[in-house]
Amino acid sequence: MSKDKQVGIQVARAIAALGIVYFHSWVSITRFPAGTAYQIPGLTYYGWFAVDLFFAISGYVICLVASRESFSIRSFLIKRVFRLYPLWLVMLTIFAVTAWLWRGLTPRETLDFFLYSATLLPTVGNPFYNVGWSLQHEIAFYFIVAAIVPFFGLRGLVVFLLASALASRLINMPWYLTYLAARHGEFLAGVLAFMLH
Repeated sequence: MSKDKQVGIQVARAIAALGIVYFHSWVSITRFPAGTAYQIPGLTYYGWFAVDLFFAISGYVICLVASRESFSIRSFLIKRVFRLYPLWLVMLTIFAVTAWLWRGLTPRETLDFFLYSATLLPTVGNPFYNVGWSLQHEIAFYFIVAAIVPFFGLRGLVVFLLASALASRLINMPWYLTYLAARHGEFLAGVLAFMLH
């Protein structure tokens, strides 16, 4: 198998994806009558942990990409943007239309909030389509990598992620910095795993 398709990473992605699907499906299933759904112990209440695993996997995979001699900031960002935004915009739009037709829009679900959420910039609370919160962290991580790795290498990335993760817990920062930095420890775990590997 090629360097880019490491078996362990693919297995970890599959486990994380299944954990997230199960966790979200269980949240939906709880609306059915009691006794009609059967739990998978652990995943019922802790399936959210799979998102943390995804962030760590992302830290590892992005280091794999950023450590290549052919790494280019422009190419890296273009590929990441085209990997995330098209599907995000399609799903966001489908959710908005479905919500509008099925249940009506909530007072928070305005056109302005829809357009802002489409950018994947940090939001106070969840974006228009709530599952996009994790993509906000992913896109921010990509820009951090593009800004740090070419100039300071992976060690510089480790220092930044560690400092920002600690700062999010110890310093009173603007909400958007705290919001993003609070997940930097998970990306850091993947970066450190890559460096150890």
